[in-house]
Amino acid sequence: MLVTVLAAGLAGDVHPLAALARGLRDAGHTVRFATHRHWRSVATQTGLDYAELAGDPRVVVTDESFLKVLEANRRPDRLAAAAVSAVRSLARRVEWRSNTGIRAVVQLARWYDEALMNDVWSACEGAEAVIYGAPLAYHGYYTARVQGVPGVAAFLQTGHPLDHSVPGRRFLGQQIIWQIFRESITRWQRQTGQKTAPFLGPFPRWREERLPIIYGLSPSVLPEPDAVGGDQHVAGYWFLDSAPGTSLPSHVRDFLAAGPPPVYFTFGSLATSQPQRLTDAINGALAVTGDRAIIATGWGGLAPTPDTDSVLCVEELPLDLVFPHVRAVVHHGGMMVTAEGLRAGRPTVLVPTVFDQFDWGNRIAELGVGPRPVRRQELTPMKLAGALKATREPEMVRAAAELGARISAERGVEYMVKVLDRVLTSGRDVRWRKS
Repeated sequence: MLVTVLAAGLAGDVHPLAALARGLRDAGHTVRFATHRHWRSVATQTGLDYAELAGDPRVVVTDESFLKVLEANRRPDRLAAAAVSAVRSLARRVEWRSNTGIRAVVQLARWYDEALMNDVWSACEGAEAVIYGAPLAYHGYYTARVQGVPGVAAFLQTGHPLDHSVPGRRFLGQQIIWQIFRESITRWQRQTGQKTAPFLGPFPRWREERLPIIYGLSPSVLPEPDAVGGDQHVAGYWFLDSAPGTSLPSHVRDFLAAGPPPVYFTFGSLATSQPQRLTDAINGALAVTGDRAIIATGWGGLAPTPDTDSVLCVEELPLDLVFPHVRAVVHHGGMMVTAEGLRAGRPTVLVPTVFDQFDWGNRIAELGVGPRPVRRQELTPMKLAGALKATREPEMVRAAAELGARISAERGVEYMVKVLDRVLTSGRDVRWRKS
């Protein structure tokens, strides 16, 4: 069976779907992996057919205007206002040169304009099934319906969370994303003679059709998400491990061998307008705790730091290779870096900024595998030092190790491939039950 897997966004959005695609390939399917050019190597090195989708995620997340929106605290009204303004600006075809505070969000919306919709359509032509993750859920859903093939949503969250304190936060989160993409999808539908999507999106129809949804989440971390029902599965994370025989760079191996296990700091693909402030907070905390550290600058989340006997600065490293060699991890709370740290059985300190990062931080504290999260805007050397000291508590170290062992035994990709094999071969009008 030829299966198209649609994956867009940052590494944490793309890599898990690549792992799932590789599992389908290993099960005997032909898999076409559609993603941005930036992630082409993820597809080709994984042995998948590649189809290109418009957009460059690095351009957006490192843009100064995008950072202003991202760092406007996590108030839903501010985030919603920014998204709505972006949609209105897109409708008026605001030029990218315009000096507005939401120009990066406008560009993000333009990614998912006609060019991307056409790319999705082309990537799905000839496929016998389509698997789509956020933020391409709407594109994949409507494309699969029109082409008359089974479609399965593959999500890495149980919704689009904003703030637990806000009633109806899932509805609000869904609408922020949907309204950004609605114009391009409905315009494409009109051009191709289809019935246009409802103003509030396809969500009621998803429930009516009992849309198959699979979640790349660990039941040991989130055992009963409130979104899970009879047609939905949670059975483990989807890890895209390094190829067999791959090893860390020699200078990293030398650093690890030269002293006690370090703490690993990363903010992944997320940048910040104040990387030096965060780096200074890290260095100040290290001066208090005496920890050795590896600092990963990523795409601008942290500033480069001169190497010393106790601190090594890198751009990024394969997390599945380095995390087993550190004593704790500190990061922003992206879902996959969270998953990698938990699988490695290491205590975790989260420094969240937006959306589900706060959820993962709270959940880590509830599980006893890390201290309470420290918001990025409130991070100080002393707060971070206190959190690092907490990761040495024997009970927390033991809890993290035990959770890591459970996650490692789950084999989420293998489980989900079996589920997908059953779904994709059962016909277009799929009806399946929680195992």
